[in-house]
Amino acid sequence: ATQLIFVAPLITFTPIPTGTQNTLTPNANSLAFGCNNLLLLRDETVPAGTVFNPEESFTKTWKVANTGTCDWVYLYHLVFISGDDVGGRDPQRLGKVIEPGKWTQLSVNLRAPRAPGSYTAYWRFADQSGNAFGSTLGVSFEVRASSYP
Repeated sequence: ATQLIFVAPLITFTPIPTGTQNTLTPNANSLAFGCNNLLLLRDETVPAGTVFNPEESFTKTWKVANTGTCDWVYLYHLVFISGDDVGGRDPQRLGKVIEPGKWTQLSVNLRAPRAPGSYTAYWRFADQSGNAFGSTLGVSFEVRASSYP
């Protein structure tokens, strides 16, 4: 009689990464300039993906906290740092004092471009000398094709 010997192959499983890869989140303290720092608490208006008509005006507002150790004073302002030209380049002064640990709302007046598409722009808060600090504040929206000739 012939004897058969069956040898099972060795099967190994190698995990394959899927989904979103980890991205670095900056240390909030590294966003400070001197005693100034800002934390974005939430978008108050214009959630990402909001759709506007061509050339429609709107206001983007963020709720932010003073996470630094000094007061934000009257001449602090938003500074456009990058992205599409949707307005909001004229600095609007804070016009009040925000103590450390307190929050406020920052807004910028914008206008949707004429051409349909996706648009994104970014600002940072700055002291009276123009030194930007804190979280980047962004807006991302769509412009739909005009329905009139």
